[in-house]
Order: sequence, then structure tokens, then C-alpha cells
Amino acid sequence: MDKLNVVEVFIGAAKVGRIALTEQRLCAFEYDAEFLKNTDFVLAADCTAFAYGNFHQQFLKNKSMAIACPKLDNAPDLYVEKLTAMIDNSSINTLTVVIVEVPCCRGVLQIAQQAQANAKRKIPIKKIVVGIKGNLQSEEWI
Repeated sequence: MDKLNVVEVFIGAAKVGRIALTEQRLCAFEYDAEFLKNTDFVLAADCTAFAYGNFHQQFLKNKSMAIACPKLDNAPDLYVEKLTAMIDNSSINTLTVVIVEVPCCRGVLQIAQQAQANAKRKIPIKKIVVGIKGNLQSEEWI
């Protein structure tokens, strides 16, 4: 695996999480990372936080997160492999996929669905779609 850069994130004195980065972003997550164990996990398209102004407050409270963009990153098979491992080995409780209504974002949902199909553990997946005008278009368990 590429060199892993881990950045701890604090708000005031409280540690709220870690960001693990390589050039491939999602690929940096350690499968058994302590900050993923028994958590609700958000997989968001890169652009969703920019498209939806209340993204952090509404979708990230008490959750772990990774971002992905199949159009820009061009690594869908690697994403599926890593996300499958996180489902099986990190004991994440739920997976929420946040995408924008544009066609390229559907690839993030396809990655999540394929990872779920490949995983030994089955977890609930929630799909949230943000409109191009910044509105919350839909939210459903799939």
C-alpha cells in the first residue's frame, strides 16, 4: 500500500476522528482501524459537501467517513475491495452513501452495492441524494 498519512482531527480539545490519506483516498483506510469499529460509516461523493450546505451537521454527527469520486479517481475495483474489507473486518454497523443527482455520482452507489454483495456480513445501506440546487432530493434505505 502507498505511504499512509494519518491526520488526527480535533475540535477544541476533543478528538473527533482521523483522516487517513494516500493518493487513492479511500484506499488508505485500515481494514481493522479502531475508529471504524462499531460505527456508522458514510461514503460520500467528493462534491456532496459542496453541493449541500448542511452536510456536516446532518450526515456526519457520530459517524466515520470517506470520500470517493469514481470519475476522477478511476479505481472502482480497488474501492470495492477496500469497502468490502471494511464491512467484513471493521464491524461497521451501517453504510450511508451520499451522492449528488448527477450521473457520475451513481458510481459511488454502485461501489457500495457491489461491496455489500461481496461482503460476508450484511449491513443496512442508506442512499441519500442531493440535488444540484443544494436541496435534499431523497433519502431511503436500500
